[in-house]
Amino acid sequence: MVYAKSEGKEKEGFLGGGIKRSEDEDYKALSSLWETMRDAILEPKSGKDVDRFDARVTAMLRNPEERRIFQMLEKEMKLAALGKSGLGIRRGESAAFFAYCGSGEPEERVAGLRELQRDVRKSRENIEYLEARVERLGEEELARLAALAVKGAKKSEVEEALGSNASPEAVERVYELIAKQDASSLAARDLYGIEKSEYEKLFGIAAKNEMVAVLILYRRILGDAGFTRAMERIGEGKEGALFAEMHKMDLAAQYFFLSVLAPELVRNGMWSKSVLGMLSDALGKVGELARGLGLSPVRKRMEFLNGARKIVSRFGDFGGVNLGLFSAAFIAKMVK
Repeated sequence: MVYAKSEGKEKEGFLGGGIKRSEDEDYKALSSLWETMRDAILEPKSGKDVDRFDARVTAMLRNPEERRIFQMLEKEMKLAALGKSGLGIRRGESAAFFAYCGSGEPEERVAGLRELQRDVRKSRENIEYLEARVERLGEEELARLAALAVKGAKKSEVEEALGSNASPEAVERVYELIAKQDASSLAARDLYGIEKSEYEKLFGIAAKNEMVAVLILYRRILGDAGFTRAMERIGEGKEGALFAEMHKMDLAAQYFFLSVLAPELVRNGMWSKSVLGMLSDALGKVGELARGLGLSPVRKRMEFLNGARKIVSRFGDFGGVNLGLFSAAFIAKMVK
């Protein structure tokens, strides 16, 4: 394609049939492609998201002009790897993209998008399966799995690490998480809203990727005596309502609250019945809305807790006014 300069910011691309597309239109097409990818790969709200994604992939496989937009996406992904994406693409998303779409003929690279979409969704299901059963494993099993995740593993090694009582389904799901770490890492980051650097900053956990960090975090939770004591104490007195709500949350979110948000509340003089009651109500509403919208309650609660931590850290006040405003805004945004 040959580009000719025109007045203002636009360039126009002239195709053989006389069709032309401006740079602004190209950018809109690129932005639309990325939004469609994110909706389908990270957390589709409905089958329509995946259908739209499949239609775009089919169009790129058949239409050279659509494939040119994919080539623009490749360039944007390279910028994302440097932290310079204008579309807000993150490094982890860029890494997963190139793991699946980084080699082969153009058609093969485009087709890799479908495999990435399937593997990320499957990885999220596998992480949720692990989360629901993690307390049955214990520290030693999780330590062995984390070590296997770092070096890679055969299915027989995963079976041995899980122990003789592990079901074939558990072995298969954990093996898939370890075998497909690019997709698993992206799913873990998206599910919990915490990137690799955040795990190290918040929990002192340095890991190869987010999936390894999740395994190490579970191990820490199960062996964290402080977490256990806090869970025992929080069921008494003014924390009772919050304790009841926390028991509806996944284990990682409970740990995140007690190890990260709770200390901020104490430091700012906000460990009171009114503030804890506000948090309990908000967490319940966020989970309820997420389920009603077809979203992940795990992810939305973690997003809420992470945002609450930042608000309390920067704008903490004794009565929790700023926290209340944040909670209302977060819930209102979900309803829109």
